[in-house]
This record gives sequence, C-alpha cells and structure tokens, in this order.
Amino acid sequence: MSDILLQNYDYVLGRASRKANQLIGNGTFKRSDREDLQQELLLDCWQRQSKYDAFRSSPHTFFSHLVDHKGADLQAATRAQKRRVHQLTLALDDTRETDTPPVETNSALTSMDDTQVVELGIDITRALRMLPTEYAILARSLAECSTVAKAARKLGISRASAYRRIRYIRVVFRLRGLHRYLRMR
Repeated sequence: MSDILLQNYDYVLGRASRKANQLIGNGTFKRSDREDLQQELLLDCWQRQSKYDAFRSSPHTFFSHLVDHKGADLQAATRAQKRRVHQLTLALDDTRETDTPPVETNSALTSMDDTQVVELGIDITRALRMLPTEYAILARSLAECSTVAKAARKLGISRASAYRRIRYIRVVFRLRGLHRYLRMR
C-alpha cells in the first residue's frame, strides 16, 4: 500500500493545525500546547493510515474524521483529568500527623513485620488501580474518615451509593487476596 499520508500531507497538516487551534480556542488547552497537539494528531493519522479504504471514502474525508475524533478524544481526556483534581494520591512512605483517635487495628496487621507491611501497601495500591476512579476515591476517603456516612458526605454521594461501591471494592480486594484485611462493619 502506498503511503497515503505522504500523498495528502499538506491537507492533513492544515487540518491538524486547525483542530489544534480549535482545541486551544475552546479553552481545553493552552497556546503552548499547539505543537504537541499537532504532533499528536499527525501521529494518530500516521498510525491509522493503514486502515484507509479507497472504496469507503476519499483520503481527505478519512483524515478529517481521524483528526476530528482524535481531537475529541484529547479534549475528553483533558476534561476528565481536570475533574480528577480532587483525587488523593499518597506515596507509600507518606506519614501524616493527625489528632484523630486511633482506629482499631486488624489482628492480621499486628503480626506483620516491616517488609510484609510494605508488600501489603503495594498490593493495596495495585487493587486500588484496578478500581474505577470514583471507587478508588471512595476507598481512600474511607481510610481517612471514621464512618461511611462521613466519607459519603465528603464525596457528595448518598450512603446507599457508598455501600454499593463498597461491595464492589470488597470483591476486587477479595480477588486480589486481600480479604483478610477487610474490616466488616
């Protein structure tokens, strides 16, 4: 197959440039992102050019759709990332001084040495990464709050929704072999 992108490069470059300007103009990206956006759009066209079928569309139509769809994907991903600003991220070695009373500990945790505690932290982090974002945020909020009601209030969801999500979180933790560390309420 001939390199269809090279044959239509001027058109695709102009289309990518206009789409980058459009994404900057609607406030999704900054002006300093223009070259990166163009490069991302061109890279997507280059990667997908093998899917071009002359019987289905003209090259201009094909590349227009690719640029438009990739632009929409970039816009959606950026907006989703902006919504996740409140997401809590903790390092495994992060320590915090709090004045909250200590929570009862799980007997499985008290008999562990430092290496096992670190490995448990890694396992929990991996389990949290398997969860959808809103579920992971709830799990982290539950670790901070003393009750489900407080965690739900903090996240702006109903207790029923919180308990529904907790059931799902428990399933994921069980599948990861962390059922010994789940506290039943």
